[in-house]
Amino acid sequence: MRGFPLLMVWLVACGGESEAVFDVTAGDALASETESETESEVESEVESEVESEVEVEVEVEVESQVESQVESEVESEVEFEIETESESETETESESESEVPEPCATPGPELPAPVASDLSTLPATTPGHVRGVWFTPSDRPFAPGLHARLDAWLRLANAFFGDELARWTGTAREFSPQLGPDGLWDVVYLRGAHDAAWYASHPTAGDAPGEALAEIFARLPAEFHRDAVLVYFYDLATQDGVHLVNTGQGGSAAPWMGEHAGYVLMGSHVLGFGYDTIALDPTAQRCVFDDTTPAGLEDWDGDQIWRMLDRGEWASTFVGASVHELGHAFGLEHVFDDADGDGVENNVMGLGLRRFGGRYTQRLPQPPTLLGPTSAAVLAPHPFLHPRP
Repeated sequence: MRGFPLLMVWLVACGGESEAVFDVTAGDALASETESETESEVESEVESEVESEVEVEVEVEVESQVESQVESEVESEVEFEIETESESETETESESESEVPEPCATPGPELPAPVASDLSTLPATTPGHVRGVWFTPSDRPFAPGLHARLDAWLRLANAFFGDELARWTGTAREFSPQLGPDGLWDVVYLRGAHDAAWYASHPTAGDAPGEALAEIFARLPAEFHRDAVLVYFYDLATQDGVHLVNTGQGGSAAPWMGEHAGYVLMGSHVLGFGYDTIALDPTAQRCVFDDTTPAGLEDWDGDQIWRMLDRGEWASTFVGASVHELGHAFGLEHVFDDADGDGVENNVMGLGLRRFGGRYTQRLPQPPTLLGPTSAAVLAPHPFLHPRP
């Protein structure tokens, strides 16, 4: 508390004098003297009372001033403390806000849907590159933004392998996508000869994916598939209760297509089913995995529990599955060991593929998906991979 200034009060009392006229007899003089003394005593008492009253009034005024100043000081200190607490709370709120992740970006304008490719002008496949095919039945459209989303998926997968090879070998190595004139991944878009129900009935093959793959090979020249890694997507999934049917994924090395060739056969569900598992902007991928909207579908979660998943969990499971199958295309086998000694099997080439979203958000199971040293040792010397620019 701040000090008060010294308040000094000076009181000065002045008494009056009385003169007696002695031109009377001695008795009168004595009486006069007695009266004078009496008057003097009375005046003295009056003055004393007046002084006393003045002192009381002054003390009351001084006490009132002191109390007023003390109250003012206390109010000032209370206001100062309140302001200080308010500032402290504001700083705490500001610090708390700074810890909150950046909000998810609002969707931009809808991108156009791709059109069916002209197979008569199809560019040749560049050896040692990764190329894609998207197959859809005659009664389903190509989705708006599909071309950009497939490009984003491949870049995400490539970044994963590059980062993991850097972790385990010290050198980030990535594969080369075959690019189109627009600078995006070169994907061939095929519209099927039949509707979705026909492929689901699979009259000539063992299942719907088999029907799609048979048609793809019949319509594309043999040279298209050689000496490269081919990713074949097929859009035939349908919902049956809380499950998807007519879909699935697989991958393998394909030495019959070239010494180091490989392929992936992948259902469109890996990109979502009525929603997207891949963000067009890589910085927004966390938002996809943080989406707690119910997916309305059952599958395995990151802890190997079969249950209803939310959209972020579905994305974690099937983005991980798609990267897993791409690993097979580069010759990787299944690995189920505890790669980093933390007591959890989280290999992308094992059951850990479903923990992929944990690389982006703590909401999903930890530790997240990794490649592991066993797979890294096999992948690093693959001739289709090159040091990251």
